Amino acid sequence: MKNNDFLRKSLLGDEQGESLPSFRKEQFLYIVRDHYVLVFLAGWFLFLFALPALAFQVSMSYQLSLIAEPTASDLLSWSLITYGIMIPLIGLLSLGFCGDFALLSTLIKGRSATVSTFFRGIRDNGIRTLFLGFLCGLVLLLSVFSYIYYAKSISNLPLRYFATTFTLFFGFLVVSFSFYALGVQLRYANSFGAFLGTSLRLFARRLMPACCQSLVLLVGFVGPAFLKGAWQVGAYLIVFFLAMPLLCLCYNEYQAFAFDNDVNRKLFPDHFREGLDQHKPRE
Repeated sequence: MKNNDFLRKSLLGDEQGESLPSFRKEQFLYIVRDHYVLVFLAGWFLFLFALPALAFQVSMSYQLSLIAEPTASDLLSWSLITYGIMIPLIGLLSLGFCGDFALLSTLIKGRSATVSTFFRGIRDNGIRTLFLGFLCGLVLLLSVFSYIYYAKSISNLPLRYFATTFTLFFGFLVVSFSFYALGVQLRYANSFGAFLGTSLRLFARRLMPACCQSLVLLVGFVGPAFLKGAWQVGAYLIVFFLAMPLLCLCYNEYQAFAFDNDVNRKLFPDHFREGLDQHKPRE
């Protein structure tokens, strides 16, 4: 009976008790301990949203590998077709992140969450999330195409390195911004223009740590792509069923910390340190 009660609390959610953590890093362990089923289940839902993009990418990479010596024209055509089709698939993936972040941010606020919180987050924030997802997909297409074009057409080695590095870095910045903007839209209700402006200002203020955390999330997607066969499948399963739920929770805990200090402390004091013990030392 005791084990069933604990499983029910983890799966269906429960109001946080009186003994709340004092800091976000403590809250991370607190949520994993008391809501681990819900946290990992959200990560597994995210895997279902990511599966079409991952499967298509693996399939197209295999098709490219069948060409013994692909020319620049072959690579450019492949990138246009592959990443053009990937745009809506990345949009679908962004909805998975939206649901995951919505559930985790609810737990971080110290509120009750259920499996339905995942899908309610998508319902309430789907349009803006799709915009961010399509933006990432379009930038990914332009980045990969430009990278291949510069790598194959520029003979000057320093200029080639600069062009390819700048292209990839710009794409990474856009993806990092989209992750951060997703957290902004889940916490603050405003117009679309104000949402973009606020997201840009807050992202710029936390540029380095936000990019570092986004890089860790992206490694989960990109890393297994360099493996083949059963190793690749196993790596993706480990990432999404074990690592990605914890990485997403860590990212949302950092955002809660950043928003507390950059926004809530002055503008929304009622939401400052929401989900933490208000009577203990502050971060």
